[in-house]
Amino acid sequence: MNISQAHIIHMALLSLSVILCLATAAPVAKTDAEVHEISQRGLVNGIGSFFAVGLGACGAWSQPSDMVIALPTAHYAGGANCWKHYTVTNTNTGKVMDATAVDLCPTCQDNQIDLSRGLFSELTNGNMAQGLCDLTWTPA
Repeated sequence: MNISQAHIIHMALLSLSVILCLATAAPVAKTDAEVHEISQRGLVNGIGSFFAVGLGACGAWSQPSDMVIALPTAHYAGGANCWKHYTVTNTNTGKVMDATAVDLCPTCQDNQIDLSRGLFSELTNGNMAQGLCDLTWTPA
């Protein structure tokens, strides 16, 4: 084997090892401790949308006028954060409201919460048409 062939084989093996490393890199499910840590973090910068409230994952009924939120899966933490109060702030207007977690939002990203229509309306000064608002939220 000459130097050129050895170099080609070396590069092929190196490429194969990189591909195998990338192929085996997969997301790992969060442990209960990690989920709890996520839910205990302070301020979250994110977005809010509104949803049709009803019977929430925490086991109680809510009305559209209630100041309630649905948490993303990681923050819901299997129900550990049901009934927890959160301070929600519209970062564009500075409007601050207190809300209670009563539901799960399984489609929300970790930085997104769903708000009741009443809460969304309060935070956006009645501008429901925008559909989303930039906000921060933190346990009260």
